Amino acid sequence: MTKLRQLPVSIAFLFSGFSLAAAPVKVTLQLDWIFNAQFAGLYQAEQQGYFTEAGLEVTLVPVDPEQKTVPSVLAAGGLAFGSAESNVLLNAHAHGAPIRIVATMFQDSPIGWMYLESSGIQTFGDLAGKRIGIHPDGEKVLGLAASHAGFETADFVLPHVGYDISILIDGGVDAMQCYAIDEFVKLELATDGDAGVFMARDYGYSAYSQVVFTTAETVENHPGVVRKFLEAMRRGWTYALENKEDTVSLILDKYNPSLDRDYQLASLRMIDELVRKDGQPPLAPIDREVFRKSMQAYRESGLIDQPTDLGELLDPRFNPPVE
Repeated sequence: MTKLRQLPVSIAFLFSGFSLAAAPVKVTLQLDWIFNAQFAGLYQAEQQGYFTEAGLEVTLVPVDPEQKTVPSVLAAGGLAFGSAESNVLLNAHAHGAPIRIVATMFQDSPIGWMYLESSGIQTFGDLAGKRIGIHPDGEKVLGLAASHAGFETADFVLPHVGYDISILIDGGVDAMQCYAIDEFVKLELATDGDAGVFMARDYGYSAYSQVVFTTAETVENHPGVVRKFLEAMRRGWTYALENKEDTVSLILDKYNPSLDRDYQLASLRMIDELVRKDGQPPLAPIDREVFRKSMQAYRESGLIDQPTDLGELLDPRFNPPVE
């Protein structure tokens, strides 16, 4: 009788080595740029096991050649998130994309126009008549800033350029559109500090950046997954910004060995100011008024062609209205 009573216990012990925990939820995160310091918090959320602790198996996907972030998320199937500029998401939602914004990584925009200080440029007005290299989407952003400063885009020469800073260093253009945390950092390092930048945020372009979004279906049917995903991301950003040297080593070792260490470290220091702006914690609550003003400015400049319903786009479960 004793052996018979012990049998179930023995069987239970035999199978105790097998995990009965639920399989992790698979999640895709589509980024809107290459693997670099811009997404440092995500790498550390993965490396430190925060995603795993949240019951998630997250696949990070770098930018596709056509930078179609919203279509990529909508076509991914399963649970998918993305990172994009606020004007991209406002425009997509206005045209019917079933997306919802759930957080933002950067509390301000790093877009600007960089130049060499040795060129004699000192003020934004000094750009009048100059050749300003822009990206395909850059004319309207510059137009917004120029209007704010009392200029017209016709006051500038606007050749399209890529992201190689050599065209500015070699004199191919007088100034160049940039992400201050990226190309401007490279320019500072390459010119031993002979670099200046006019930030778009100082000329009417107030906007969140690296905004995290997902599908309407995801927030409706899997709000718990969204919350766990965001909390793991928040922990990842906190760790990354408190351990910058280790984070840069992780980026170079695992995600993008082709990058320069000094460049990534300088970039991460600047990113810290955007993620924890004014002492806020990572993934601080979104201010709907910032989005409202952004949408108005985007419409006036032609960055978007129609308004959208912010009450729907900024899902209230993750972006509650401020009382």
